[in-house]
Amino acid sequence: MDLRERINDPEETIRAAIEQHMSRVWTSAPVRVVSYDAGKQTVSLQVTTKAFIKQEDGSQKAVDIPVLQDVRVQFPAGGGQTMTFPIAAGDEGLAVFTTRSPDGWQQSGSDSPPPDASVASLSNGFFIPGVKSDPKALSDVSTSATEIRSDDGNTKISLSGAGGVGIATDKTVGIAAAQGVNIGSGAGETAITGTVRITGELIVNGIVFSTHKHTGVQPAGGTSEGPTN
Repeated sequence: MDLRERINDPEETIRAAIEQHMSRVWTSAPVRVVSYDAGKQTVSLQVTTKAFIKQEDGSQKAVDIPVLQDVRVQFPAGGGQTMTFPIAAGDEGLAVFTTRSPDGWQQSGSDSPPPDASVASLSNGFFIPGVKSDPKALSDVSTSATEIRSDDGNTKISLSGAGGVGIATDKTVGIAAAQGVNIGSGAGETAITGTVRITGELIVNGIVFSTHKHTGVQPAGGTSEGPTN
């Protein structure tokens, strides 16, 4: 029993009843991923804020909320483009719960009436990945550039008005472009440090290096003229 229920004060009784009702209303909650279905883009989630159950003696016991099933993952998206993440068990994030059931819209993609009368229910959730607890907070976060990075900071793409675009990684960088790669350095130069290995043709100013010939070659250590087509 709430101690206020023992007080002969109607206002206090009403306030206790309102608070008890509001305790069943969910707007958002920090969560942890239990499992991820990449095909459906849904997760099962454990709410990391425990619920309190009143015991027979009037005491409160903290218990886990049952795992939420088939919660839709919300990746940042817009204009026909989406940024996805390899969601994994143990990832943290935020679950938000809609005021009315979104199931009709979710299934049809069109304006739909809610299929039930649930309000701010745990069954009406969407998962937003990335919200972190203090122990999992990122280190060395840039204060001058936008970054797409691994949590350990060993791989990152940075973008800033002052510094331009940077790519840094302790792994490899791969580019697969079905229609080619165009690089324009403007008035600057393109500098490469390290070994360059080319499979295919190298064409410089129209000269195919694998087949070009030199003219005016002299024997005994002579110097050839420049390459020709």
